[in-house]
Amino acid sequence: APSCAARAQRSIVHVLSARAQETPDALAFRFVPQKGSPQEITWAGLERRVRTLAVRLEGLGLRETPVLLLHPAGLEFVEAFYACLAAGIVAVPAFPPRANRTLPRLASMAVDSGAAAALTTALQVDRARDTAASLDALAGLRWFATDEVEGPDDVDEPGGAGPLAAAGAAEDVAYLQYTSGSTSEPKGVMVTHANLLANSDTIREGFGHDANSRALSWLPHFHDMGLVDGIVQPVYSGFPATLMDPMTFLQEPARWLEAIAEYRITHSGGPNFAYDLCARRVTPDPARLDLASWDVAYNGAEPVRAETLARFAERFARCGFRRRSFYPAYGLAEATLKVSGGSRGDGPSVLAVNREALAAGEVRGKDANTELVGSGRPTGETTVRIVDAETATALGDERVGEIWVGGPSVAIGYWRRPEATEETFGARLADGSGPWLRTGDLGFTRAGEVFVTGRRKDLVIVRGRNVYPQDLERTAESVDDTLRSAGAAAFSVEQDDEERLVLVLEVERRAPADPAALFAAIRSAIVETHEVDPVAILLVKPFGVPKTSSGKVRRAACRLEYLEGTLPVLAEW
Repeated sequence: APSCAARAQRSIVHVLSARAQETPDALAFRFVPQKGSPQEITWAGLERRVRTLAVRLEGLGLRETPVLLLHPAGLEFVEAFYACLAAGIVAVPAFPPRANRTLPRLASMAVDSGAAAALTTALQVDRARDTAASLDALAGLRWFATDEVEGPDDVDEPGGAGPLAAAGAAEDVAYLQYTSGSTSEPKGVMVTHANLLANSDTIREGFGHDANSRALSWLPHFHDMGLVDGIVQPVYSGFPATLMDPMTFLQEPARWLEAIAEYRITHSGGPNFAYDLCARRVTPDPARLDLASWDVAYNGAEPVRAETLARFAERFARCGFRRRSFYPAYGLAEATLKVSGGSRGDGPSVLAVNREALAAGEVRGKDANTELVGSGRPTGETTVRIVDAETATALGDERVGEIWVGGPSVAIGYWRRPEATEETFGARLADGSGPWLRTGDLGFTRAGEVFVTGRRKDLVIVRGRNVYPQDLERTAESVDDTLRSAGAAAFSVEQDDEERLVLVLEVERRAPADPAALFAAIRSAIVETHEVDPVAILLVKPFGVPKTSSGKVRRAACRLEYLEGTLPVLAEW
Protein backbone atom coordinates (compact mmCIF):
# COMPACT_ATOMS: atom_id res chain seq x y z
CA ALA A 1 0.00 0.00 0.00
CA PRO A 2 1.15 3.61 -0.50
CA SER A 3 3.38 4.71 2.37
CA CYS A 4 1.20 7.68 3.33
CA ALA A 5 -1.82 5.38 3.61
CA ALA A 6 -3.47 7.31 0.77
CA ARG A 7 -6.81 5.51 1.08
CA ALA A 8 -7.16 6.73 4.68
CA GLN A 9 -6.70 10.40 3.69
CA ARG A 10 -9.69 12.71 3.39
CA SER A 11 -8.91 13.89 -0.12
CA ILE A 12 -6.31 13.57 -2.87
CA VAL A 13 -4.99 17.00 -1.80
CA HIS A 14 -4.14 15.58 1.62
CA VAL A 15 -2.26 12.80 -0.19
CA LEU A 16 -0.33 15.44 -2.17
CA SER A 17 0.70 17.13 1.10
CA ALA A 18 1.98 13.82 2.43
CA ARG A 19 3.98 13.18 -0.76
CA ALA A 20 5.66 16.59 -0.46
CA GLN A 21 6.67 15.85 3.12
CA GLU A 22 7.89 12.28 2.47
CA THR A 23 9.81 12.77 -0.80
CA PRO A 24 10.05 16.56 -1.35
CA ASP A 25 12.82 16.46 -3.97
CA ALA A 26 11.58 13.49 -6.01
CA LEU A 27 10.15 14.13 -9.49
CA ALA A 28 6.35 14.41 -9.50
CA PHE A 29 5.44 15.43 -13.07
CA ARG A 30 7.29 16.03 -16.32
CA PHE A 31 5.67 17.64 -19.38
CA VAL A 32 7.17 16.94 -22.80
CA PRO A 33 6.08 19.74 -25.19
CA GLN A 34 5.83 19.35 -28.96
CA LYS A 35 8.94 21.53 -29.27
CA GLY A 36 11.53 22.53 -26.70
CA SER A 37 12.79 21.04 -23.45
CA PRO A 38 10.70 19.05 -20.96
CA GLN A 39 9.41 20.90 -17.89
CA GLU A 40 9.67 19.14 -14.54
CA ILE A 41 8.31 19.72 -11.03
CA THR A 42 9.07 17.96 -7.74
CA TRP A 43 6.54 16.99 -5.07
CA ALA A 44 7.60 19.95 -2.91
CA GLY A 45 7.49 22.28 -5.92
CA LEU A 46 4.02 21.09 -6.89
CA GLU A 47 2.68 21.42 -3.37
CA ARG A 48 4.14 24.94 -3.12
CA ARG A 49 2.48 25.99 -6.41
CA VAL A 50 -0.83 24.43 -5.37
CA ARG A 51 -0.71 26.14 -1.97
CA THR A 52 0.09 29.53 -3.52
CA LEU A 53 -2.70 29.25 -6.08
CA ALA A 54 -5.20 27.92 -3.54
CA VAL A 55 -4.63 30.94 -1.27
CA ARG A 56 -5.28 33.28 -4.21
CA LEU A 57 -8.35 31.32 -5.35
CA GLU A 58 -9.81 31.34 -1.84
CA GLY A 59 -9.64 35.13 -2.00
CA LEU A 60 -12.00 35.12 -5.00
CA GLY A 61 -14.90 33.88 -2.87
CA LEU A 62 -15.70 30.93 -5.15
CA ARG A 63 -15.84 28.11 -2.60
CA GLU A 64 -18.21 25.27 -3.69
CA THR A 65 -18.68 27.10 -7.01
CA PRO A 66 -17.83 25.52 -10.39
CA VAL A 67 -14.86 27.09 -12.18
CA LEU A 68 -13.80 26.20 -15.75
CA LEU A 69 -10.20 25.05 -16.25
CA LEU A 70 -9.26 26.03 -19.81
CA HIS A 71 -5.55 25.26 -19.81
CA PRO A 72 -3.70 23.69 -22.72
CA ALA A 73 -1.88 20.43 -21.96
CA GLY A 74 0.90 21.03 -19.43
CA LEU A 75 1.90 21.38 -15.79
CA GLU A 76 -0.22 24.54 -15.36
CA PHE A 77 -3.38 22.44 -15.57
CA VAL A 78 -2.06 20.00 -12.94
CA GLU A 79 -1.32 22.88 -10.55
CA ALA A 80 -4.68 24.58 -11.16
CA PHE A 81 -6.70 21.37 -10.76
CA TYR A 82 -5.19 20.55 -7.37
CA ALA A 83 -5.40 24.20 -6.28
CA CYS A 84 -9.15 24.22 -6.98
CA LEU A 85 -9.59 21.08 -4.89
CA ALA A 86 -7.46 22.57 -2.10
CA ALA A 87 -9.53 25.77 -2.12
CA GLY A 88 -12.84 23.89 -2.02
CA ILE A 89 -13.72 25.05 -5.54
CA VAL A 90 -15.56 22.66 -7.88
CA ALA A 91 -13.11 22.15 -10.76
CA VAL A 92 -14.55 21.78 -14.27
CA PRO A 93 -11.77 20.44 -16.54
CA ALA A 94 -12.35 21.67 -20.09
CA PHE A 95 -10.31 22.86 -23.09
CA PRO A 96 -9.09 26.22 -24.43
CA PRO A 97 -11.89 27.78 -26.50
CA ARG A 98 -11.34 27.73 -30.24
CA ALA A 99 -13.60 29.69 -32.56
CA ASN A 100 -16.33 27.62 -34.31
CA ARG A 101 -14.99 24.25 -33.20
CA THR A 102 -15.36 23.64 -29.47
CA LEU A 103 -17.04 26.91 -28.54
CA PRO A 104 -20.72 25.80 -28.56
CA ARG A 105 -19.92 22.79 -26.37
CA LEU A 106 -17.90 24.94 -23.97
CA ALA A 107 -20.79 27.42 -23.78
CA SER A 108 -23.17 24.56 -22.95
CA MET A 109 -20.83 23.39 -20.18
CA ALA A 110 -20.60 26.93 -18.79
CA VAL A 111 -24.39 27.31 -18.71
CA ASP A 112 -25.00 23.83 -17.30
CA SER A 113 -22.37 24.17 -14.57
CA GLY A 114 -23.15 27.79 -13.73
CA ALA A 115 -19.40 28.48 -13.76
CA ALA A 116 -18.50 31.89 -12.35
CA ALA A 117 -14.91 32.04 -13.53
CA ALA A 118 -12.40 30.54 -15.94
CA LEU A 119 -8.76 29.72 -15.24
CA THR A 120 -6.12 29.38 -17.95
CA THR A 121 -2.55 30.44 -18.75
CA ALA A 122 -1.29 33.97 -19.40
CA LEU A 123 -0.57 33.01 -23.03
CA GLN A 124 -4.16 31.86 -23.49
CA VAL A 125 -6.13 34.32 -21.39
CA ASP A 126 -6.52 37.23 -23.84
CA ARG A 127 -7.21 35.00 -26.83
CA ALA A 128 -9.63 32.85 -24.81
CA ARG A 129 -11.46 35.88 -23.40
CA ASP A 130 -11.82 37.41 -26.88
CA THR A 131 -13.03 34.12 -28.39
CA ALA A 132 -15.47 33.52 -25.54
CA ALA A 133 -16.87 37.06 -25.65
CA SER A 134 -18.74 36.18 -28.86
CA LEU A 135 -21.12 33.98 -26.84
CA ASP A 136 -23.41 35.30 -24.11
CA ALA A 137 -22.92 32.14 -22.06
CA LEU A 138 -19.19 32.85 -21.74
CA ALA A 139 -19.19 36.64 -21.81
CA GLY A 140 -19.80 37.07 -18.07
CA LEU A 141 -16.95 34.85 -16.85
CA ARG A 142 -14.17 36.22 -14.65
CA TRP A 143 -10.79 35.31 -16.16
CA PHE A 144 -7.69 34.38 -14.24
CA ALA A 145 -4.18 33.40 -15.46
CA THR A 146 -2.91 30.86 -12.95
CA ASP A 147 0.74 30.93 -14.08
CA GLU A 148 1.02 34.65 -13.28
CA VAL A 149 0.41 34.09 -9.57
CA GLU A 150 3.58 34.57 -7.53
CA GLY A 151 3.86 33.00 -4.10
CA PRO A 152 4.61 34.66 -0.76
CA ASP A 153 7.78 33.63 1.10
CA ASP A 154 5.94 31.78 3.86
CA VAL A 155 5.00 28.81 1.70
CA ASP A 156 8.51 27.64 0.82
CA GLU A 157 8.46 24.59 3.08
CA PRO A 158 6.10 21.67 2.48
CA GLY A 159 3.33 22.17 5.00
CA GLY A 160 4.80 25.58 5.76
CA ALA A 161 1.59 27.60 5.87
CA GLY A 162 -0.77 25.31 7.70
CA PRO A 163 -2.61 22.35 6.16
CA LEU A 164 -2.87 22.55 2.38
CA ALA A 165 -6.43 21.34 2.05
CA ALA A 166 -9.45 23.43 2.70
CA ALA A 167 -10.96 20.71 0.50
CA GLY A 168 -14.15 19.92 2.35
CA ALA A 169 -15.57 16.63 3.51
CA ALA A 170 -15.01 13.36 1.66
CA GLU A 171 -18.63 13.55 0.43
CA ASP A 172 -18.15 17.01 -1.12
CA VAL A 173 -17.97 17.37 -4.92
CA ALA A 174 -14.32 17.61 -6.02
CA TYR A 175 -14.93 18.22 -9.72
CA LEU A 176 -17.44 17.88 -12.54
CA GLN A 177 -16.50 15.44 -15.30
CA TYR A 178 -18.49 16.41 -18.37
CA THR A 179 -19.43 13.41 -20.46
CA SER A 180 -18.07 13.64 -24.01
CA GLY A 181 -21.57 13.73 -25.38
CA SER A 182 -24.15 16.03 -26.84
CA THR A 183 -23.47 19.73 -27.31
CA SER A 184 -27.07 20.52 -26.46
CA GLU A 185 -27.22 18.34 -23.36
CA PRO A 186 -23.83 17.99 -21.71
CA LYS A 187 -24.04 16.40 -18.27
CA GLY A 188 -21.55 17.06 -15.49
CA VAL A 189 -20.83 13.96 -13.41
CA MET A 190 -20.38 14.96 -9.75
CA VAL A 191 -17.24 13.17 -8.53
CA THR A 192 -16.63 13.44 -4.78
CA HIS A 193 -13.30 13.30 -2.94
CA ALA A 194 -14.36 9.87 -1.64
CA ASN A 195 -15.17 8.64 -5.18
CA LEU A 196 -11.76 9.76 -6.39
CA LEU A 197 -9.86 8.01 -3.59
CA ALA A 198 -11.90 4.81 -3.96
CA ASN A 199 -11.37 4.61 -7.72
CA SER A 200 -7.69 5.51 -7.43
CA ASP A 201 -7.28 2.60 -5.04
CA THR A 202 -8.84 0.13 -7.49
CA ILE A 203 -6.52 1.42 -10.25
CA ARG A 204 -3.46 1.09 -7.98
CA GLU A 205 -4.48 -2.45 -7.06
CA GLY A 206 -5.10 -3.63 -10.63
CA PHE A 207 -2.14 -1.87 -12.23
CA GLY A 208 0.23 -2.91 -9.43
CA HIS A 209 1.47 0.64 -8.90
CA ASP A 210 4.24 1.32 -6.40
CA ALA A 211 7.02 3.87 -5.85
CA ASN A 212 9.03 2.28 -8.70
CA SER A 213 6.28 2.82 -11.28
CA ARG A 214 6.76 5.44 -14.01
CA ALA A 215 3.71 6.49 -16.02
CA LEU A 216 3.14 8.35 -19.26
CA SER A 217 -0.12 9.88 -20.50
CA TRP A 218 -0.89 11.75 -23.72
CA LEU A 219 -4.66 11.57 -23.09
CA PRO A 220 -6.60 14.87 -22.83
CA HIS A 221 -6.76 16.05 -19.21
CA PHE A 222 -10.46 16.90 -19.62
CA HIS A 223 -11.33 13.24 -20.32
CA ASP A 224 -11.85 10.87 -17.40
CA MET A 225 -8.95 8.58 -18.34
CA GLY A 226 -6.49 11.42 -18.88
CA LEU A 227 -7.48 13.06 -15.60
CA VAL A 228 -7.90 10.15 -13.19
CA ASP A 229 -5.21 7.87 -14.55
CA GLY A 230 -2.81 10.50 -15.91
CA ILE A 231 -2.94 13.20 -13.22
CA VAL A 232 -4.56 11.78 -10.05
CA GLN A 233 -3.09 8.27 -9.94
CA PRO A 234 0.58 9.41 -9.77
CA VAL A 235 -0.24 11.51 -6.70
CA TYR A 236 -2.29 8.73 -5.12
CA SER A 237 0.35 6.03 -5.57
CA GLY A 238 3.41 8.27 -5.30
CA PHE A 239 5.36 7.82 -8.55
CA PRO A 240 6.59 10.18 -11.30
CA ALA A 241 4.44 10.78 -14.39
CA THR A 242 5.31 12.11 -17.83
CA LEU A 243 2.61 14.05 -19.70
CA MET A 244 2.36 14.82 -23.42
CA ASP A 245 0.01 16.93 -25.51
CA PRO A 246 -2.56 14.71 -27.31
CA MET A 247 -1.65 16.48 -30.56
CA THR A 248 1.96 15.31 -30.19
CA PHE A 249 0.77 11.71 -30.31
CA LEU A 250 -1.86 12.21 -33.02
CA GLN A 251 0.58 13.97 -35.34
CA GLU A 252 3.51 11.64 -34.61
CA PRO A 253 2.43 8.38 -32.94
CA ALA A 254 6.08 7.32 -32.69
CA ARG A 255 6.66 10.08 -30.11
CA TRP A 256 4.56 8.08 -27.60
CA LEU A 257 6.65 4.93 -27.96
CA GLU A 258 9.91 6.92 -28.07
CA ALA A 259 9.01 8.59 -24.77
CA ILE A 260 8.18 5.19 -23.21
CA ALA A 261 11.67 4.03 -24.23
CA GLU A 262 13.46 7.23 -23.18
CA TYR A 263 11.91 7.52 -19.71
CA ARG A 264 11.72 3.75 -19.01
CA ILE A 265 7.94 3.98 -18.58
CA THR A 266 6.18 1.08 -16.83
CA HIS A 267 2.53 2.16 -17.25
CA SER A 268 0.92 3.84 -20.26
CA GLY A 269 -2.05 3.32 -22.54
CA GLY A 270 -5.01 4.73 -24.40
CA PRO A 271 -8.00 3.75 -26.52
CA ASN A 272 -7.72 0.86 -28.99
CA PHE A 273 -7.18 3.22 -31.94
CA ALA A 274 -3.85 4.37 -30.43
CA TYR A 275 -2.38 0.87 -30.65
CA ASP A 276 -3.85 0.47 -34.12
CA LEU A 277 -2.25 3.73 -35.26
CA CYS A 278 1.16 2.66 -33.94
CA ALA A 279 0.89 -0.80 -35.50
CA ARG A 280 0.17 0.83 -38.88
CA ARG A 281 2.46 3.85 -38.83
CA VAL A 282 5.42 3.31 -36.49
CA THR A 283 8.52 1.43 -37.64
CA PRO A 284 9.57 -1.13 -35.00
CA ASP A 285 13.22 -0.10 -34.65
CA PRO A 286 14.77 -1.81 -31.58
CA ALA A 287 17.68 0.65 -31.55
CA ARG A 288 15.23 3.53 -31.04
CA LEU A 289 12.33 1.82 -29.30
CA ASP A 290 13.25 -0.31 -26.29
CA LEU A 291 9.82 -1.15 -24.82
CA ALA A 292 11.00 -3.76 -22.31
CA SER A 293 10.12 -1.53 -19.32
CA TRP A 294 6.42 -1.31 -20.36
CA ASP A 295 4.63 -3.60 -17.87
CA VAL A 296 1.05 -2.32 -18.17
CA ALA A 297 -0.31 -1.23 -21.56
CA TYR A 298 -3.89 -0.37 -20.67
CA ASN A 299 -6.58 -0.26 -23.34
CA GLY A 300 -10.01 1.26 -22.72
CA ALA A 301 -12.54 4.01 -23.62
CA GLU A 302 -13.69 2.20 -26.78
CA PRO A 303 -14.14 -1.44 -27.83
CA VAL A 304 -10.90 -3.42 -27.44
CA ARG A 305 -10.15 -5.44 -30.58
CA ALA A 306 -8.35 -8.78 -30.55
CA GLU A 307 -6.86 -8.12 -34.01
CA THR A 308 -5.31 -4.86 -32.83
CA LEU A 309 -3.69 -6.52 -29.81
CA ALA A 310 -2.30 -9.30 -32.00
CA ARG A 311 -0.98 -6.89 -34.64
CA PHE A 312 0.66 -4.54 -32.11
CA ALA A 313 2.22 -7.36 -30.05
CA GLU A 314 3.63 -9.04 -33.15
CA ARG A 315 4.99 -5.80 -34.63
CA PHE A 316 6.72 -4.57 -31.48
CA ALA A 317 7.90 -7.91 -30.03
CA ARG A 318 11.35 -7.20 -31.51
CA CYS A 319 11.38 -3.97 -29.44
CA GLY A 320 10.87 -5.91 -26.22
CA PHE A 321 7.09 -5.50 -25.95
CA ARG A 322 5.33 -8.43 -24.23
CA ARG A 323 1.76 -9.42 -25.10
CA ARG A 324 1.04 -10.10 -21.43
CA SER A 325 1.55 -6.37 -20.74
CA PHE A 326 -1.81 -5.62 -22.40
CA TYR A 327 -4.37 -4.57 -19.82
CA PRO A 328 -7.90 -4.22 -21.28
CA ALA A 329 -10.21 -2.35 -18.92
CA TYR A 330 -13.78 -1.07 -18.78
CA GLY A 331 -15.03 2.09 -17.17
CA LEU A 332 -17.01 5.30 -17.53
CA ALA A 333 -17.09 8.80 -16.05
CA GLU A 334 -20.20 7.98 -14.00
CA ALA A 335 -18.07 5.45 -12.05
CA THR A 336 -15.23 8.03 -11.73
CA LEU A 337 -13.21 5.97 -14.25
CA LYS A 338 -12.45 2.28 -13.75
CA VAL A 339 -15.06 -0.46 -13.29
CA SER A 340 -13.12 -3.59 -14.22
CA GLY A 341 -9.67 -4.72 -15.31
CA GLY A 342 -7.21 -7.57 -15.00
CA SER A 343 -4.20 -8.06 -12.78
CA ARG A 344 -0.81 -6.72 -13.84
CA GLY A 345 0.96 -9.19 -16.13
CA ASP A 346 -2.03 -11.48 -16.74
CA GLY A 347 -2.46 -10.40 -20.35
CA PRO A 348 -5.76 -10.20 -22.24
CA SER A 349 -8.36 -12.97 -22.41
CA VAL A 350 -9.88 -13.46 -25.85
CA LEU A 351 -13.14 -15.34 -26.38
CA ALA A 352 -14.35 -16.64 -29.77
CA VAL A 353 -18.15 -16.42 -30.12
CA ASN A 354 -20.90 -16.51 -32.73
CA ARG A 355 -21.79 -12.94 -33.74
CA GLU A 356 -25.42 -13.64 -34.64
CA ALA A 357 -26.10 -15.52 -31.40
CA LEU A 358 -24.50 -12.68 -29.46
CA ALA A 359 -26.82 -10.15 -31.09
CA ALA A 360 -29.70 -12.30 -29.82
CA GLY A 361 -28.29 -12.18 -26.29
CA GLU A 362 -26.63 -15.60 -26.27
CA VAL A 363 -22.93 -16.33 -25.75
CA ARG A 364 -22.08 -19.30 -27.98
CA GLY A 365 -18.68 -20.70 -28.92
CA LYS A 366 -20.08 -23.03 -31.61
CA ASP A 367 -19.73 -21.62 -35.16
CA ALA A 368 -17.61 -18.78 -33.75
CA ASN A 369 -17.04 -15.97 -36.24
CA THR A 370 -15.86 -13.09 -34.05
CA GLU A 371 -13.56 -12.54 -31.07
CA LEU A 372 -14.29 -10.58 -27.90
CA VAL A 373 -11.64 -9.25 -25.52
CA GLY A 374 -12.45 -9.47 -21.82
CA SER A 375 -12.28 -6.33 -19.66
CA GLY A 376 -11.17 -8.04 -16.47
CA ARG A 377 -13.00 -8.27 -13.17
CA PRO A 378 -14.55 -5.55 -11.02
CA THR A 379 -11.85 -4.40 -8.59
CA GLY A 380 -11.95 -3.18 -5.01
CA GLU A 381 -15.46 -2.73 -3.68
CA THR A 382 -16.97 -2.27 -7.16
CA THR A 383 -19.76 -4.69 -8.05
CA VAL A 384 -21.25 -5.44 -11.48
CA ARG A 385 -24.61 -6.97 -12.37
CA ILE A 386 -25.78 -7.93 -15.85
CA VAL A 387 -29.44 -7.00 -16.01
CA ASP A 388 -32.43 -7.60 -18.26
CA ALA A 389 -33.28 -3.91 -18.68
CA GLU A 390 -36.96 -4.64 -19.40
CA THR A 391 -37.63 -6.67 -16.24
CA ALA A 392 -34.80 -5.34 -14.00
CA THR A 393 -33.79 -8.90 -13.13
CA ALA A 394 -30.15 -9.94 -12.77
CA LEU A 395 -28.94 -12.42 -15.38
CA GLY A 396 -26.53 -15.31 -14.89
CA ASP A 397 -23.15 -15.92 -16.50
CA GLU A 398 -22.91 -15.76 -20.30
CA ARG A 399 -26.23 -13.92 -20.73
CA VAL A 400 -26.11 -10.55 -22.49
CA GLY A 401 -27.80 -7.65 -20.71
CA GLU A 402 -27.22 -4.09 -19.54
CA ILE A 403 -24.20 -3.54 -17.31
CA TRP A 404 -25.15 -2.08 -13.90
CA VAL A 405 -22.50 -0.93 -11.43
CA GLY A 406 -22.41 -0.37 -7.67
CA GLY A 407 -19.78 0.63 -5.12
CA PRO A 408 -17.90 3.61 -3.67
CA SER A 409 -16.50 4.71 -7.07
CA VAL A 410 -19.99 5.42 -8.43
CA ALA A 411 -20.46 9.20 -8.61
CA ILE A 412 -23.34 10.89 -6.79
CA GLY A 413 -25.16 12.03 -9.93
CA TYR A 414 -25.32 14.72 -12.60
CA TRP A 415 -24.86 18.34 -11.55
CA ARG A 416 -28.22 20.15 -11.27
CA ARG A 417 -30.07 17.34 -13.09
CA PRO A 418 -32.20 15.45 -10.55
CA GLU A 419 -34.33 13.60 -13.13
CA ALA A 420 -31.36 12.37 -15.16
CA THR A 421 -29.60 11.46 -11.91
CA GLU A 422 -32.54 9.38 -10.72
CA GLU A 423 -32.83 7.63 -14.08
CA THR A 424 -29.13 6.75 -14.39
CA PHE A 425 -27.89 6.48 -10.80
CA GLY A 426 -31.07 5.38 -9.01
CA ALA A 427 -31.81 2.07 -10.73
CA ARG A 428 -33.15 -0.80 -8.60
CA LEU A 429 -33.36 -4.48 -9.37
CA ALA A 430 -36.72 -6.25 -9.23
CA ASP A 431 -35.75 -7.59 -5.79
CA GLY A 432 -35.49 -3.99 -4.52
CA SER A 433 -31.69 -3.91 -4.20
CA GLY A 434 -29.87 -0.77 -5.19
CA PRO A 435 -29.33 1.96 -6.07
CA TRP A 436 -27.32 0.89 -9.12
CA LEU A 437 -25.69 2.89 -11.92
CA ARG A 438 -27.20 2.02 -15.31
CA THR A 439 -24.32 2.29 -17.78
CA GLY A 440 -26.29 1.97 -21.02
CA ASP A 441 -23.66 -0.55 -22.15
CA LEU A 442 -24.38 -4.17 -23.04
CA GLY A 443 -22.25 -7.09 -21.94
CA PHE A 444 -22.00 -10.36 -20.06
CA THR A 445 -19.84 -11.96 -17.41
CA ARG A 446 -17.91 -15.19 -17.76
CA ALA A 447 -16.24 -16.65 -14.65
CA GLY A 448 -16.43 -13.20 -13.10
CA GLU A 449 -14.84 -11.37 -16.04
CA VAL A 450 -16.75 -8.58 -17.80
CA PHE A 451 -17.12 -8.71 -21.60
CA VAL A 452 -18.57 -5.56 -23.18
CA THR A 453 -20.51 -6.27 -26.37
CA GLY A 454 -22.05 -2.96 -27.41
CA ARG A 455 -24.17 0.02 -26.39
CA ARG A 456 -27.85 0.23 -25.65
CA LYS A 457 -27.90 3.75 -26.92
CA ASP A 458 -26.91 4.94 -30.36
CA LEU A 459 -23.76 6.68 -29.21
CA VAL A 460 -21.16 6.83 -31.96
CA ILE A 461 -17.64 6.07 -30.67
CA VAL A 462 -14.83 6.99 -33.02
CA ARG A 463 -11.20 6.94 -31.85
CA GLY A 464 -12.18 6.76 -28.21
CA ARG A 465 -14.48 9.79 -28.46
CA ASN A 466 -18.20 9.52 -27.85
CA VAL A 467 -20.23 11.56 -30.31
CA TYR A 468 -24.00 11.88 -30.14
CA PRO A 469 -25.55 11.00 -33.51
CA GLN A 470 -28.16 13.76 -33.22
CA ASP A 471 -25.38 16.37 -33.07
CA LEU A 472 -23.74 14.99 -36.20
CA GLU A 473 -27.12 14.86 -37.95
CA ARG A 474 -27.92 18.44 -36.99
CA THR A 475 -24.58 19.71 -38.29
CA ALA A 476 -24.92 17.83 -41.59
CA GLU A 477 -28.52 18.91 -42.22
CA SER A 478 -27.66 22.57 -41.71
CA VAL A 479 -25.10 22.60 -44.53
CA ASP A 480 -27.59 23.07 -47.37
CA ASP A 481 -31.33 23.71 -47.64
CA THR A 482 -31.75 20.86 -50.15
CA LEU A 483 -31.20 18.48 -47.20
CA ARG A 484 -34.37 17.54 -45.31
CA SER A 485 -34.62 18.52 -41.68
CA ALA A 486 -34.90 15.51 -39.31
CA GLY A 487 -34.05 13.29 -42.27
CA ALA A 488 -30.51 12.25 -41.35
CA ALA A 489 -28.99 9.22 -39.62
CA ALA A 490 -25.46 8.99 -38.20
CA PHE A 491 -23.97 5.70 -37.08
CA SER A 492 -20.65 3.88 -36.97
CA VAL A 493 -19.54 0.82 -38.91
CA GLU A 494 -16.45 -1.29 -38.56
CA GLN A 495 -13.84 -0.76 -41.26
CA ASP A 496 -10.20 -1.88 -41.09
CA ASP A 497 -10.68 -2.89 -37.44
CA GLU A 498 -11.83 0.59 -36.50
CA GLU A 499 -15.22 2.23 -35.90
CA ARG A 500 -15.88 4.74 -38.70
CA LEU A 501 -18.68 7.27 -39.15
CA VAL A 502 -21.36 6.98 -41.85
CA LEU A 503 -23.94 9.70 -42.61
CA VAL A 504 -27.20 9.11 -44.50
CA LEU A 505 -29.18 12.22 -45.51
CA GLU A 506 -32.55 12.69 -47.21
CA VAL A 507 -32.73 15.31 -49.97
CA GLU A 508 -35.85 17.35 -50.68
CA ARG A 509 -36.87 16.07 -54.10
CA ARG A 510 -34.03 15.04 -56.37
CA ALA A 511 -30.28 14.67 -56.30
CA PRO A 512 -28.51 18.05 -56.13
CA ALA A 513 -26.93 19.36 -59.33
CA ASP A 514 -23.42 19.20 -57.83
CA PRO A 515 -23.25 16.36 -55.29
CA ALA A 516 -19.43 16.54 -55.09
CA ALA A 517 -19.56 20.11 -53.75
CA LEU A 518 -22.30 19.16 -51.28
CA PHE A 519 -20.32 16.14 -50.04
CA ALA A 520 -17.25 18.33 -49.55
CA ALA A 521 -19.28 20.89 -47.59
CA ILE A 522 -20.87 18.23 -45.36
CA ARG A 523 -17.54 16.56 -44.69
CA SER A 524 -15.88 19.88 -43.90
CA ALA A 525 -18.67 20.85 -41.47
CA ILE A 526 -18.48 17.50 -39.64
CA VAL A 527 -14.68 17.56 -39.34
CA GLU A 528 -14.65 21.22 -38.26
CA THR A 529 -17.41 20.87 -35.68
CA HIS A 530 -16.89 17.37 -34.29
CA GLU A 531 -13.30 16.48 -35.25
CA VAL A 532 -14.53 13.22 -36.82
CA ASP A 533 -14.06 12.34 -40.49
CA PRO A 534 -16.90 10.37 -42.14
CA VAL A 535 -15.93 7.28 -44.12
CA ALA A 536 -19.12 7.49 -46.24
CA ILE A 537 -21.90 10.02 -46.94
CA LEU A 538 -25.07 8.93 -48.75
CA LEU A 539 -27.89 11.06 -50.16
CA VAL A 540 -31.21 9.20 -50.27
CA LYS A 541 -34.76 9.90 -51.48
CA PRO A 542 -37.30 11.62 -49.22
CA PHE A 543 -38.42 9.23 -46.44
CA GLY A 544 -35.46 7.00 -47.34
CA VAL A 545 -34.18 7.02 -43.75
CA PRO A 546 -36.11 4.49 -41.58
CA LYS A 547 -38.16 6.15 -38.81
CA THR A 548 -40.60 5.16 -36.07
CA SER A 549 -44.31 5.96 -36.34
CA SER A 550 -43.66 9.10 -34.29
CA GLY A 551 -40.95 10.24 -36.71
CA LYS A 552 -37.84 9.33 -34.71
CA VAL A 553 -34.87 8.15 -36.75
CA ARG A 554 -34.20 4.40 -36.41
CA ARG A 555 -30.41 4.48 -36.61
CA ALA A 556 -29.86 0.76 -36.08
CA ALA A 557 -32.31 -0.06 -38.89
CA CYS A 558 -30.65 2.50 -41.16
CA ARG A 559 -27.24 1.00 -40.39
CA LEU A 560 -28.55 -2.44 -41.32
CA GLU A 561 -29.99 -1.17 -44.63
CA TYR A 562 -26.66 0.54 -45.36
CA LEU A 563 -24.73 -2.68 -44.74
CA GLU A 564 -27.21 -4.68 -46.84
CA GLY A 565 -27.17 -2.10 -49.64
CA THR A 566 -30.96 -1.56 -49.59
CA LEU A 567 -31.11 2.22 -49.01
CA PRO A 568 -32.70 4.27 -51.88
CA VAL A 569 -29.40 6.00 -52.72
CA LEU A 570 -29.30 8.96 -55.11
CA ALA A 571 -25.60 9.80 -54.70
CA GLU A 572 -22.77 8.46 -52.59
CA TRP A 573 -19.37 9.68 -51.44
